[in-house]
Parts: sequence; structure tokens; C-alpha cells
Amino acid sequence: MALRRRVEATVATRTTAEWQATLEAAGVPAAGVKLPLELLDDEQPLANGMLHDLTHPVLGPCGCWRRPSRSTAADSSRRRRPRRSDQARAILGELGFASAGGGGVAGGRGDAATG
Repeated sequence: MALRRRVEATVATRTTAEWQATLEAAGVPAAGVKLPLELLDDEQPLANGMLHDLTHPVLGPCGCWRRPSRSTAADSSRRRRPRRSDQARAILGELGFASAGGGGVAGGRGDAATG
């Protein structure tokens, strides 16, 4: 705990930009950590198209984060994701279980009546 306090006190003596310049001059790769609000004005997210403008009904124009994945009109042909029950039925069918919902086993495997 004492080391942590010493490090925090030392780091607090300079700005992020000053530490980054000092570390880079010494050949140490380093980058500052930004708060989410600071990222709205950062050039990198802007250059990567990670932000877009939104007009809020009360606040007016606001910068907002884009969804990490975007879809296009071409993506609209994608099939729906299978439900777990569909996947379970397919797997059980491959294992020989009946798919009629009776919970039985196809071909008599494991069926008490057929032994």
C-alpha cells in the first residue's frame, strides 16, 4: 500500500502529456488513459468513424458512440439466429431421438417398450 501511495504521488506531479513525452523519450511505449467524455473530442475515434451526431429533442446536437457493428441493406438477407430449442431438436435428431415432441427415441433406441 505504501508503494501505491508513492507511485500515485509521483504520477500526480506531471500531466499525462508530460509523462507521455518523458516515457517516449526514454523509449518506453506509453499512452494516456482518457475518460469516455474526453474521447468525444479525440481525433482517433473521429477518424475511425466511431462517433456520430444525434439531435436530442431537448439537448439539441450531441456526439454519440456508434454501435461497434453496423449493418447495411445487403445484411438484411441474413437468416434469423436459431433458437436454442431448434438447435437442441437438430442435435437430438442426429442422435436418433424423435422430433415429434413425444420425447421418445427414434428407431426404438432406448425405448422401454422395444427393450
